[in-house]
Formats: sequence, structure tokens, C-alpha cells
Amino acid sequence: MPYILNNAPNPMAIAEREIGVAAEIQFTAFTSCIGVVVLLNGSLTAVHLALTAADGGAFDVAAANVVLAALPAGYTSSIVIGSIPYWENPVNGAAVGYAALTAGLINSTLYPLANGTYGAEIDGGVITPTFV
Repeated sequence: MPYILNNAPNPMAIAEREIGVAAEIQFTAFTSCIGVVVLLNGSLTAVHLALTAADGGAFDVAAANVVLAALPAGYTSSIVIGSIPYWENPVNGAAVGYAALTAGLINSTLYPLANGTYGAEIDGGVITPTFV
């Protein structure tokens, strides 16, 4: 089964495998997750990524392509926030997919962080991470 993204009912509580759009966003708590946030025309699009698809399949190149295709065309910058070292570790099964994801992002900044609850806002025309 493919990696499926659902629309987040609340952009201030974007859960695993959900995508939300707002001027300010927040993810639900990350344990092994990462978030991708892009900026376009004063709005953030954010995706909460889990290491696996709903059926348990690993985040792979096909999953990375699903995420990249879900991002709005023409965005100007992006961030990746969360358990980045965990995703980069080949033992966890997502390293190849993660590499494909980050290679496909435009003007990206990485924020490798421990488990926590994170979000983002727009400050001075740039994506600024937020921490709870």
C-alpha cells in the first residue's frame, strides 16, 4: 500500500501522515517522526512524516515522491524538523527515502532535534521553527 497523506482537520495538531496549511502550524508530538514545512505566498504547508506507511511499509523513495508531489508548486523555502538522525540511520529503514525527500526539497534548512512537539510560523518572510 502506498504512503497516504490525509488532510489535517486542525493545522495546530497535524498528526502522523497528515498535511496541513495555515500561517502557523504545529505537529502532534514527535518520537521518531520528522516534519516538512514549506512556504508559499505567506502560507505554510506542513507534513508530519512517520517512518512507516499505515500498512507498516517503510518510508521509501515512492513515499518521498508522494510527499514531494503534495507540496505546493512554486514554494520558496522549506525546513525539515525532528528526528533527522534517526531517519538518516540505515538500520531504521527510511534512509534511502529520506535522502530522496531532502534531495527534492527547495532551499531547505534542517533542524535535527530530539523527541518533542514542534511547529512553525512565518517571521519576517521566513519559516521559523517553534517549540512547545
